[in-house]
Amino acid sequence: MVNTELLQECKLFQSLRKEEQELLSLNITKVQYMMGEPIVKIGEFANHVLFIVKGYVKIHTDYKNKSLIISISPPGSFPGLSTMIGVPKHRLNITAIDDTVMYLININIFRTLIETNGCFAMEALQIVNDSLLQFIEHNLMSLTHNNIHGRLANILLFLSEKIFFSDHFDLLLSRKELSQYANISRENVIKILYEFSHEGIIKLNSKNIKIVNPDQLRRYAEIS
Repeated sequence: MVNTELLQECKLFQSLRKEEQELLSLNITKVQYMMGEPIVKIGEFANHVLFIVKGYVKIHTDYKNKSLIISISPPGSFPGLSTMIGVPKHRLNITAIDDTVMYLININIFRTLIETNGCFAMEALQIVNDSLLQFIEHNLMSLTHNNIHGRLANILLFLSEKIFFSDHFDLLLSRKELSQYANISRENVIKILYEFSHEGIIKLNSKNIKIVNPDQLRRYAEIS
């Protein structure tokens, strides 16, 4: 039986032929994760491709005894897809930062569909490319060229525009996690959030943020 819910939620699978959809439906599992629960750990065998139905996850790693957040993934995305298809073991950690529902898709079936369906392969490649470009534009360039105010401003804009699709959202990340994402100290995160709030750029209530002046925040993000 074809899993119509998955087909409706993800454009990628709409390119499959009926028999391929049926094969996919026989090789997926729906799993729930609690906030803070590990989903993938570095070194585990890559047995599944992940698709987020509900909730949010962080993709992260450790470098020189320091935790770094690589990206945040929202519903409707394939977190870490580019690091799963061609490797035997996971190279990044994935952890739920919200109560999350996921489809776990057998990775061998996913690879078979790539090999046998050109449209599916092109759609999957586009997802990987979009993820890479997003990382370069919103993470790598900011971390290498921005000052600490610009880094945090860029992350707030990224979360607003690409993750929560709103100027008013619950952050889901602790101040410590924000520091791991922006690669600045926790103390500086607290200080800069206070400054942004004092300047009327954002309204802040614990983890709830409203971006009041996105243009000013964008100007901070553009400062080298």
